Amino acid sequence: MIHHRAIGGRDQTKRARSAICSGQTVALAISLAVALPISPALAESNIASTRRLVAAQYQLTRLMVINLSSGLSTEDAFVKDVQRECPGAGAEAPPSASTEAQKLVEEMGGALLVMLLHNDRHAIHRFVRSIAPLYWSASRLTNMFKAEAAKLEQFSGLAAPDLCADVRAWAASQFEVAPARTLQFDQQVTASESGRGQSDLKMVQPYEDSKTNALARRVNALRKRLELREAKHGLRALFGLVRAMFGNQCMPGKLCLPFQALTPSDLERGQISDSHTVAMAEIRI
Repeated sequence: MIHHRAIGGRDQTKRARSAICSGQTVALAISLAVALPISPALAESNIASTRRLVAAQYQLTRLMVINLSSGLSTEDAFVKDVQRECPGAGAEAPPSASTEAQKLVEEMGGALLVMLLHNDRHAIHRFVRSIAPLYWSASRLTNMFKAEAAKLEQFSGLAAPDLCADVRAWAASQFEVAPARTLQFDQQVTASESGRGQSDLKMVQPYEDSKTNALARRVNALRKRLELREAKHGLRALFGLVRAMFGNQCMPGKLCLPFQALTPSDLERGQISDSHTVAMAEIRI
């Protein structure tokens, strides 16, 4: 998450490659299944399910766009609470604590995403119910969409962690071991995120009629707009959390995270490397 992942960049690269390969394998298997001949009744069922899926995706994405301002305000309030409650809680961490610090920063990124998704819980629940009866002749396709919907619902229901308590517990261990609850939360986020994004509306494109195809294009356009706003704001929020916990600037003999070397004006001017932006996308996805 964010450029701090340069600390453990090799592991993140392996995870990214694994996810890409997994997604490509599933997509290939589904495309081969779609190409198999099926009965007219199944073909019609595929078209009907796709029509309902795209409509449900549109309603969910539209509501997420509507809820976004409220969600971003919730993120801001969360950051201010942390800044007020435990400023500098991790500022005395030594350079040797970089690996454990990564776990805490990952927890911060996950917490921001959970706070954002809390505002969409009702919309997500309706989406899950809407697609529950849908099925396609390619069972892998059916299973994928339903599994991802379930993970999204699980993600939106996660409780936000107590970041201040966790960083204080880390400090109490002389910055040697991140608390167990931090690791548990990070694992929950990873489990909820795993597999998300492997499916794409392009996978059901063979079953789209002209109206469904037009609606799918609107869904994709809304998603891009939503993700752009989320990522830009989320980057600032994570910037605020990291600096609140670890200090506004790097100090000699202390752990120095990349965000500490930046200033708020750097964010406004866009003075952030591509690696920061790419890593932020990993959080939002």
